[in-house]
Amino acid sequence: MEMGGIVCTTGSTIIKRTRELIEQIGRPIELDTDGIWCVLPATFPENYELITRDPSRPKVVISYPCSLLNLTIKDHYTNDQYHELVDKEKHQYKIRSENSIFFEIDGSYLAMILPASKEKGKPELKGFEVKRNGELQLIKIFQASVFEAFLKGTTLEECYNHVATIADYWLDMLYSHAKDISDKELFELISERRTMSRMLSDYGEQKLTSISTAKRLAEFLGEGVNKDKGLCCRFVIANVPRDTPVTECAIPLAIFQSEQSIRNHYLRKWLRLTSIDNLDIREILDWNYYIDRFNSCIQKIITIPAALQNIRNPVPRVSHPDWLHKRLVEKNSLYKQKQSSITLIKKTKTLKRKRDDLNDKTITHQWRIVLGPPPSFGQTTNQHIKWLNYQKRKWKIQHEQRHQPTIISDKIQLSTKQKTSSDGKIDTYIRRAAEHLHTRIFKAWCLVEHKLVQIKIKVPRIFYVNYRTSIENNNNNTHEQLKQTQRSSGYERTINNCSKRVNRLLPRCSQAYYLYEYRLDENHFHDYYTDIMTDLSNPNIEGVYEMNVPLDFRLLVTLGCICSLRKEQYRTNILSNLYQYDELEFLSLSEQTYLQAGTLQCIYLYIHQDNGKLFIALFIPNNCRVFIGILDSIRENHMPNLNKLLKNECEKRLQKRIDTNLLSINEHQFEVKVDMDIENIWKRFNKIISNLRENDMATRSLPIYLAIQSNISVTDLQSSMLSSLNDYPKVILSIKDKVNLYKGLDWQRTAARHALQHYANANIILVNMLEQCRYLHIPLGNFPDDPCLFACDLFYARHLIKHNHLLWCSLTDQPDLGGKEQDDYRMLLTADVNDNHGNNHMNSNDNMFKNDNEGIHTNKQNHPFEINHSGFYPTSCIEFELVGLAICFGTTVQNPLCGPDIIPSINNTSTTAYDETTQCLPALRLLRQMIQIWLQDVHSYTNIFADMQLNHFYRWLQSTKSLLYEPALKRTIQVFMRKLLVQLLVELQRIGSTTIYGNLNKIILATKRWSLIDTRLYIKVILEHLQLKDLTSTICLELKSIYHCLWWFDDKNYCEFRIWSNAKGQIDDNNDEEETIFDWNMIVYLPRVVQDYFETIM
Repeated sequence: MEMGGIVCTTGSTIIKRTRELIEQIGRPIELDTDGIWCVLPATFPENYELITRDPSRPKVVISYPCSLLNLTIKDHYTNDQYHELVDKEKHQYKIRSENSIFFEIDGSYLAMILPASKEKGKPELKGFEVKRNGELQLIKIFQASVFEAFLKGTTLEECYNHVATIADYWLDMLYSHAKDISDKELFELISERRTMSRMLSDYGEQKLTSISTAKRLAEFLGEGVNKDKGLCCRFVIANVPRDTPVTECAIPLAIFQSEQSIRNHYLRKWLRLTSIDNLDIREILDWNYYIDRFNSCIQKIITIPAALQNIRNPVPRVSHPDWLHKRLVEKNSLYKQKQSSITLIKKTKTLKRKRDDLNDKTITHQWRIVLGPPPSFGQTTNQHIKWLNYQKRKWKIQHEQRHQPTIISDKIQLSTKQKTSSDGKIDTYIRRAAEHLHTRIFKAWCLVEHKLVQIKIKVPRIFYVNYRTSIENNNNNTHEQLKQTQRSSGYERTINNCSKRVNRLLPRCSQAYYLYEYRLDENHFHDYYTDIMTDLSNPNIEGVYEMNVPLDFRLLVTLGCICSLRKEQYRTNILSNLYQYDELEFLSLSEQTYLQAGTLQCIYLYIHQDNGKLFIALFIPNNCRVFIGILDSIRENHMPNLNKLLKNECEKRLQKRIDTNLLSINEHQFEVKVDMDIENIWKRFNKIISNLRENDMATRSLPIYLAIQSNISVTDLQSSMLSSLNDYPKVILSIKDKVNLYKGLDWQRTAARHALQHYANANIILVNMLEQCRYLHIPLGNFPDDPCLFACDLFYARHLIKHNHLLWCSLTDQPDLGGKEQDDYRMLLTADVNDNHGNNHMNSNDNMFKNDNEGIHTNKQNHPFEINHSGFYPTSCIEFELVGLAICFGTTVQNPLCGPDIIPSINNTSTTAYDETTQCLPALRLLRQMIQIWLQDVHSYTNIFADMQLNHFYRWLQSTKSLLYEPALKRTIQVFMRKLLVQLLVELQRIGSTTIYGNLNKIILATKRWSLIDTRLYIKVILEHLQLKDLTSTICLELKSIYHCLWWFDDKNYCEFRIWSNAKGQIDDNNDEEETIFDWNMIVYLPRVVQDYFETIM
């Protein structure tokens, strides 16, 4: 023990002294117990060659660094009292000096210094996986190829772009679930190898992937394999069973080489699956596990070093560790607290320069241009002095350049403070589609450092071309094969510099042969539109994708409501406020709150024109002033007491417990002017709106935005009538008044009352709009007319882009399938899902339905599926509304309805060109993920906007107006809904209900109860029973009506005797009143003579 302590102490002091010495020469990298890694200057002597007099060894090469360290060891660590026994009998010792400690050189090597640890502030040297046994071959291949890419490029950004290309290639392979490689190659890439150094019994209760693999090998190969140590275990990680540790998900590769019956038996046992027929290994692999493993490697080699070198994340799909993300957020924060020495700087006065001082050219040019070529060091003293004076002048210039302040032009709208202290972050306020024709330059109002400024964003036209054959193999560049006819030189230069090869997943799993991304300026796209379309008709092209994506939609999907200027795009001198689309990047709401309270003030503008009359009102809440203009045939003011009207409206809302801060309860000053000439009204309000900015600047109040509610389009208003609106950001309130509102004699009173009602509601509406914009991550000024429908497109597009999919956006009722839309007419014709797919499930329950004539059929106009049993039902009947039946598709409950007959697995060898529901499976999985995120937001955070998205999901799925409308997705989910509905009705039949009518929106049931009390108890039994069943627990039934009896033919012809509806609220058990409802649509189709007789009988 004492000897061990001496050895450790001596070793540590040697390494410590060595580090102190090396710090004076170079840089120590890593200290170990018996060595040190260091970096020495290139000018430091490495080896010396000595000439000897020994003819057998004329030259001796010594390492200078090694000799230097060994000299230190000799001086400080030589044992001067080393005793050597000479005479054993007399016990005599010879004392001499002894030193057996010395350094050996190892190197020199070419090195790249990377922070290999993902933990904060933990420097250490780690061996790469490429040198380890048993690691993933995927990571080994990546590491072996990535370091060559670090030698490419002329700048840091270019270097990391080359490196990121390699990382993206393997990430694409993982995200696409390796669909383009064989199973054998896949196993070689992702399988792990572990060798058991001991016998299995020696590991006890330890839990390791290798131990689980060894136990499973013993199950089907016999216990003999575990009797000896040294067992080699090769395994992959599965994603089932769910919610189990990784150690229990290891599957030995040997099982996949066994007979199918044996393989199926053990896989069913280990994975806990009920059926594994036609199992594709890609479906059970834990891709998230492998992506996390690979992401960890990318972080250590690429993303963390890039971030520490102030380079934007080269691989955006790999996020930074939390500590690094926090550091970057703090570094880029607008509100980062700075040191007082930085904040408080004495204002400098402009002094006249002396002749001897350096002028501006001195500090803005390179020292070599100013001073000329440097003199040689020379041999004489005068030459040394001349060389030293030159170096001093050079050092002075370099010092001035390092401390030169950033110069920013005052000709642009962003001030120096905004551009430097904001660190590029832009809290985007509005991006209303005010575009220049063809060039597609969008105006964006941005909140930067609490100031509202307008910038312009140029969005390119981005589309993708899928070639059937390799263009490079034909000895042509990427675009020359497109040019079949003589083109202009401008077109050739444009098309030859706008593309790159990419790896994306095409809609409906179409095969990507050689996919290229094109980015064209919109003006070039329109100038050369004919040439481009001609080239894209080349037979070598399989399809052209994303040609129909609206530019404003792409902008909102990519940038959201908060964006930042990319680090590499910071500019020291800007003469224009025009930004390219690629110069900005998305920021999450966790990094910056969107439009905090108290950052803007709202001015409300109400305009309504009807029957030749006009009412316009401008409300300024800050100073409680209201300007009103009225166009009438006579110049008479019939306004009521407006302050009294406003007070009454506010009191109504206070009774509904509306927050007082959202209401304008103070007394206002109204300025009313009636005019017979509409031009005078527009001129007056143009002047008032123009003066708002001047008053705002004079009083230093908050920046202004306009909330506009008008039945005249805002485009028409700001183009001709109110041109001053162009100077402000605008939020459009899509609330319409009824037609012919101003038709009475007292129309002015009516107009004033409606305007004040809308004004009282404006703040409430704007607050809700702002909260919804934060959830959708879109600017307030781009709030759509149908937010829920637009939000589904937005969320789904972001999910698709994140997972490397191309969008199929289209403004028609057919998705953009790269030019194969005409092939999709079969889907449109059969979109009502009344086909053989699922009919077997229906037929299995025919005992529940009486006959084919009135049993199951489709209603092509209203619902894709319905069940109808006509007849007279004398007992109590109940009607339920099915709420969110489509949302059940996204629940995590595993049931037979989600089996292979509903969602078939993808297998490129078995699918056909017409199996669209199979080909859309990857997109279907992302759709389910989106629903699950909404469900989590509702359950965990009670988010009302997520709940709205769930309620409108099925409407979006069916709407041909949605940008991402896909008939194949709609059809697949409707098949699921149909089967779930049938399963629900089967369960209801088991507890004594009879189905009268049912579709995907509602069901009507006949009970065996006669009184209202018994019916209520039976409804409670129904709801409790359904909650106990896994298949139906996620279905939400909302009671709509209770009928005393029902005479039913179909949903258009019936006679109801209703005793309760949800419009009445609380159920009264003693209520005997009946509401009789007759609806016989068949009367219309009867002869006129018979109609009256039929109606009398009914």
